[in-house]
Amino acid sequence: MSINIGETLRFFRTHLGLKQKEMLSEYTDGSVYSRIETDTRPLKLDELLDILDVGSINAHEFVTFSHLDKEQRLFRKLLSEAAQNLSHKQKKESLISYYNKLSNLGYRNIRETSNLISIKLSFSEHWEEIDAVDQEEVDKMFHYLMERKILLQYDYVLLSNLMFKFSGKQKRLIVERAFPVKYYEKRDYITLNFSCNALTNVVISCLYNKEFEDAKRYLETCDKQEKTIFNFQFHLEVKYLKNLLAYLETGNINYLQKIHSFIAVLEDSGYLEQAENIREEVKIFTHAP
Repeated sequence: MSINIGETLRFFRTHLGLKQKEMLSEYTDGSVYSRIETDTRPLKLDELLDILDVGSINAHEFVTFSHLDKEQRLFRKLLSEAAQNLSHKQKKESLISYYNKLSNLGYRNIRETSNLISIKLSFSEHWEEIDAVDQEEVDKMFHYLMERKILLQYDYVLLSNLMFKFSGKQKRLIVERAFPVKYYEKRDYITLNFSCNALTNVVISCLYNKEFEDAKRYLETCDKQEKTIFNFQFHLEVKYLKNLLAYLETGNINYLQKIHSFIAVLEDSGYLEQAENIREEVKIFTHAP
């Protein structure tokens, strides 16, 4: 994987209108920084942080521009696009090729394992080339997650995807292990987003199984999460799930009307795909035509 540190530094410097000698405060000789930009001189972490500080460059934004996670971002884009258009030949072939590559690896790191499981869960029911996730894999990932001292981004991806596969006991144990998110104030948006998905997915899985008391308990866990960190969309979805649970328990049409109002707000705000997904989900739960 190519890491274009020098190229990215040059991009930011030129767009900020800065000279090379202005980018590294420790040195006055511009040639020192010049060698950094051309990748002919090693760059220490403290030097990189100094450069970012001089240019007032956000570290996360720098990582995005430098393509440190380019491969993963491309995978997630491909996964999403293929799921939206299952018959797209090129995307299907690309995803199956990547799936076969992952399947044939003698050793997979957790990022690769997470990607493999994501593909299986998304496409095994649609494409015969993709195997389903079996119970052995589910149990293996459960034990892996339970042994982690701290859950990182790919751990929360796994957790989010596998909530529908875990048993009731496994869900209870893993939620106690994973929440509240440790060091949440230091986590990036993507990690927090997947942790949000894990919580809402565990509630939805309980609703599908008519485990209403468990759903209530997990909704209480949702309420305890840090509102300044967990995004506004998460709390809106939690409110929707509370209304859905209340309707399933009582049959009171007022709760269903609140859900339809929420869908209308999503549509008016331009979130058409999310609105349609919730509409279809409600149909499944309420057996509406």
